[in-house]
Amino acid sequence: MDLGVIDTATLKAWHAEALAALQALSIGRREVSLSYSTPGSSRAGAFTPANRAELMQWIGQIADALAARGALAQARPRRRAIGIRF
Repeated sequence: MDLGVIDTATLKAWHAEALAALQALSIGRREVSLSYSTPGSSRAGAFTPANRAELMQWIGQIADALAARGALAQARPRRRAIGIRF
């Protein structure tokens, strides 16, 4: 799916939902469900601990799309290089 055509607000909402689903799986819920729709398609899925990797991949795709737009805050600021003189 091309996430480049989805608006930023929708991507942020999907990202928050996916992170909440990952949290639910991490604290012991057996199954979580996510769904989204676009004007041309819709998708739904249920994630269990067995397919947690798929959920992580989906979160990564959304995060990459948001980062490409500069809409995803970094966890910590980048550090500049340290110069060493001898």
